[in-house]
Amino acid sequence: MKYSREAKEHQEKIAEVQQALTGNSKAEEQVRNAYLQREMETLRQVIPDFADPEKAQNLRNNMFKVSQETYGFDPQEISAITDSRVLRVLHDAMQFRAAQGGKEQAIKKAKAKPRRTVKPGAKKTSSNRDSQAKARSNLKRSGSIQDAMSLILEGN
Repeated sequence: MKYSREAKEHQEKIAEVQQALTGNSKAEEQVRNAYLQREMETLRQVIPDFADPEKAQNLRNNMFKVSQETYGFDPQEISAITDSRVLRVLHDAMQFRAAQGGKEQAIKKAKAKPRRTVKPGAKKTSSNRDSQAKARSNLKRSGSIQDAMSLILEGN
């Protein structure tokens, strides 16, 4: 009988401890949910795209992709992040990677086709050169002032 009574008391104590643990876990869950809400609100203020559900989903997917492919994170590790500061750093890293990719493409594009510089002044055409040569030959042949004037005017 003594054993039965002690076993019963022991079972009651175990039940009380489990009940206390359940109560603590509920309280901890409420505290955790409140913390997550605060962090999400902070994230929405800092990164406005998180406020729009459609943009937020695309942003999350891109962040998951960058964190896995570039930095080697597991999906479970990323899913476990609750601090908005860590997500902000990841977002900045994602934007930096995107900017660097665009910069590399721009450099490749610039190196591929060098621009031809344009010299100041009017472009001289072959007909202009031909008329100058003709005026020069006329001046040499005749030596007249009229031919000299036409050569000068053709040069401008």
